Amino acid sequence: MAELIDVDFSIEEDALIQGLIDAKGKQVEVVAFGIFYSGTLIEIDADAGSVVIADENDRAVIEIERIESFSIVMP
Repeated sequence: MAELIDVDFSIEEDALIQGLIDAKGKQVEVVAFGIFYSGTLIEIDADAGSVVIADENDRAVIEIERIESFSIVMP
């Protein structure tokens, strides 16, 4: 019987991280924890599994695994 190796990543998560990296510095809209966040994606820390989104007044640190959807806001 072949031994199975547990791989700790998914294609979807890898694509999400790449999309977030590509969106760094841009205006984004993110849904996480059932809450809508809108602002500039200013930091992505793939090792810690978090992103930072900021607007004029607030700053949110969001766990990447909690992101349900995100999109880049086109001007």
